Amino acid sequence: MVTWGLDTYGQVSGAPAGPGFAQAAGGGSHSIALHNDGHLVAWGADDSGQVSNAPPGFGFTQVAAGTSHSSALRSDGSVEAWGSDLAGTVSSAPTNTGFTQIAAGQSFSMALDGNGTIHSWGEDYPYDLVTDTPSGYQARAISTTFRNLVEIALARYRYSGIRASSAI
Repeated sequence: MVTWGLDTYGQVSGAPAGPGFAQAAGGGSHSIALHNDGHLVAWGADDSGQVSNAPPGFGFTQVAAGTSHSSALRSDGSVEAWGSDLAGTVSSAPTNTGFTQIAAGQSFSMALDGNGTIHSWGEDYPYDLVTDTPSGYQARAISTTFRNLVEIALARYRYSGIRASSAI
């Protein structure tokens, strides 16, 4: 694991040592890493439980970090979310299985299911980040404009997706 940059809350100096990590994700002032054996390691700021509430155990396949929340994908396709619950970033996470990818924005998250449908939850204001999700689970109206997505990416106030046809 190699980290660099601002270290105000130990988000650099607190990084785990040693080999064997498959993925890392950086949040606002915290980070989370997925070890090759499927367990999670979190470090940095912990003002909302984004470090101390990381789920224990094994069987995780992907991690994502928002500003003060994180999520992880389990091998059965279920989603675990923890940290700040601003606007439901934790409590509104989907409870079903079959997800293939997760992503986190500032205060919202998305999961992509095996059918290529986006499921979104968390803060909607000010840019309709949940309401305008192209398809899937959301707190408001459901649209089926886009399907067959194979990858999603989130940033502070925006998102992108790639369709199976390689179109954006």
